[in-house]
Amino acid sequence: MLADESRSSGAGDYFVFAGVIVRTDALTALHDKLTELATQFTGRADEEVKYSPDRGSAQHRWCKANGIAWTKSRQAVLDEVGSRSRDEIALIAGIHADPRTAGSIVSEAEIYSWGFDALLQRYGRFLEGAADANGGPANEVIFDGRTDPALFHTRYHRGWHRGWQYFYNDIPPLRAMNARSMLLSSMARYTPPLWLADHLAGAAAFWARLESAVDKAEASGGRPPKADQLRTARRQMASVRANFRDPIVGGGVLGWPKDLLPNETLARWLARLPTLIP
Repeated sequence: MLADESRSSGAGDYFVFAGVIVRTDALTALHDKLTELATQFTGRADEEVKYSPDRGSAQHRWCKANGIAWTKSRQAVLDEVGSRSRDEIALIAGIHADPRTAGSIVSEAEIYSWGFDALLQRYGRFLEGAADANGGPANEVIFDGRTDPALFHTRYHRGWHRGWQYFYNDIPPLRAMNARSMLLSSMARYTPPLWLADHLAGAAAFWARLESAVDKAEASGGRPPKADQLRTARRQMASVRANFRDPIVGGGVLGWPKDLLPNETLARWLARLPTLIP
């Protein structure tokens, strides 16, 4: 599982924690395809293709110089995910409504803890249901660099030794499912498959913010989001919908805390996604 997160831009917004589960034997071809996209959108195979490139980055400069809308790279990467079966790539997106308000005692570290716990729990459930969970190469978690990786390591080790007893169904320790005892940490600059997690997290965060704005506009009669932005957000998520674990609510796309983002809300958002014709 490749893991990354999209940070909340402020209290009341969303953190999104993305997990992309890829079969080991698919990684080489996937790496090659992503480096092709890097050449298309940055001019070089060894540059990173980001969901939101920094202004002045190789991706930003190349697209501007060549008359390419850099936002097209978002859809290109997500389409690559969507073109592959769920047996090859499976997705998890934890959408966490930021519960902080003025004077809140909830810390950003706690939100990261909740988010990555959710990913690891679902990864455990995925491995538990996989016929070859104990065969072949070791099951691994690789995450993009974070400001406080110790949080993720601590949660992983607890899950590796003990499972997650507080989840709805007890999950066996990850060591029982041929998982590595140590996490792998990398930078997407040198690990192209991590671009998938970056794009999934970015797309899910963009979509959640706009769908939330739609709900608020419908409830208050206010101005809805711009139609072109909403189409883009829904198109991005629709392109990878089939790769999410079933059932999609509570399995592949999950919200937290439940009082702020219940399954009913996610189900309503998901029902708005267009049906794409292959």
